[in-house]
Amino acid sequence: GKNSVIRERLPRVIESITSNFLEPSGVDELICFHDECYATYTQLAAAFGIEVPFKPVHLFDYLTRRLGELKSEIRPIGERVAYQRPCSNRLIPETQHWVDEIFELIGADRVEREYDRENALCCATTIRIAQRDNLADDVQKRNLDDMEAVGAKYCVFNCPACMMGLSGPAAERGMIPILMSDLCQI
Repeated sequence: GKNSVIRERLPRVIESITSNFLEPSGVDELICFHDECYATYTQLAAAFGIEVPFKPVHLFDYLTRRLGELKSEIRPIGERVAYQRPCSNRLIPETQHWVDEIFELIGADRVEREYDRENALCCATTIRIAQRDNLADDVQKRNLDDMEAVGAKYCVFNCPACMMGLSGPAAERGMIPILMSDLCQI
């Protein structure tokens, strides 16, 4: 609507990225760490008729290209990994192919599980914030049971909220919680 937070604030955010006080910042490409940021610049801005004067780049796109450049230096991880697809990725499902490409480049085995890809379960952080603890506990348990059942050594995240909500319980089950960018560093 007319009083939209996006319509009101996004132009100011874009302006702060593209200018240093009165001078242009020279930003022509912006690597977006989080799916919601990428979706904001690629989907929501257009829906609100807001021009984005730089190229938004998803972190996974950047990582895929960078890993490709460093291919000869990569030591394969050789471990089973479970990826926690964030709910916000549903705004930009076209980015998911990079998850598999990254795992292939770093030699990680993305195990097939019931609650992955289009069937991914929420991390339950937002459910818990809504004070629906019983539901949150159930969703989290099903998700972690699924990861554990396939022998995942790493529980891989892109979303900091997912990592905050699931890293402790994943570690208690013997999995190593890690951000995708940190897994690539290994």
